[in-house]
Amino acid sequence: MAGKNLVAIVALLAGATIAVAQERTKDPFEVHRLARAGGRYSMLLRQFRAERPGAPEREEAGRKPALARFGNEHDLPAGYWVWQRPFWFVFRDGPDTVPVRRKWGTEAACGPPDVLKPGDDIKAWATLGENDKGEWLLLEWAEPVQVTAIEIHENFNPGAVRSVVLLLPDGRELEVWNEPKPRATGKPSRKLQVDVPLGFVVQRVRLAFACDTVKGWNEIDAVGLKDPRGKLHWAAKADASSTYATKVTQPAEVILIDPPVEWPNPQPLPNPKPKPAAATAENATAAQKALAKAKKIAVLEAKIAAAEAELARLRAELERARGGK
Repeated sequence: MAGKNLVAIVALLAGATIAVAQERTKDPFEVHRLARAGGRYSMLLRQFRAERPGAPEREEAGRKPALARFGNEHDLPAGYWVWQRPFWFVFRDGPDTVPVRRKWGTEAACGPPDVLKPGDDIKAWATLGENDKGEWLLLEWAEPVQVTAIEIHENFNPGAVRSVVLLLPDGRELEVWNEPKPRATGKPSRKLQVDVPLGFVVQRVRLAFACDTVKGWNEIDAVGLKDPRGKLHWAAKADASSTYATKVTQPAEVILIDPPVEWPNPQPLPNPKPKPAAATAENATAAQKALAKAKKIAVLEAKIAAAEAELARLRAELERARGGK
């Protein structure tokens, strides 16, 4: 208990300074909004400050594979790189990302609670392994929320939540809750509430788990941020260290970097050059053909997705028949 109280005191002291800074900043999320480009980019995985003298205010460098190192940063995930001064942002989802809904996927931890009774449920996020160390869940909200409490719905084998960290808009991280000795609660489910007394404005939260100390899959149905009026805002997107969904479905895209490579200098996408007026009709025809092609591809991808979903369902039935999860 002493350890938990110490964490709370340290969080309050550090948090008071950050909260005051947030109050003094006109809009700490303005850079984030510009980087997201009206929703073209979302599910922010990494953010870091960089010195780039002479660089423009904004660049879109496209999708890049996972990197072992870039400057002073290490273990950067695959994603869409966007430069919005003074930060590099690495987003998971970009303009060509197609949303998916998988059994036990990270997306199952988004939205309001929908698991009707305690226990294993395909509508909740589950890790790939049962008792692995170092598991985490990163959650993102559609808009920043002034948070007074965080509500975590654990629907299966509760008690593995080890810490709760707020990811602040300036790139800093603040741990607001820590359980020194995570253990099984002895209950089939739990609604864990973590109070955040200083009213930070956040858009992302990371949960860390000690799955090795609470046996079995530790599933999360939903995570909500409570605002000063008592309204709960549910996570819109999520990413995680692992998910059981990869065992029952095939990912839409697989990028293997073995060993991880260094990407020394991200290049911006070229800015389109203005076309002569005489080429307008030709451009319009080309655009129509491109749109028709894109629609055809979208239909084929939808059919593939439906086939993959059916295959995933059959695989899940096979796993259950074999006595698996």
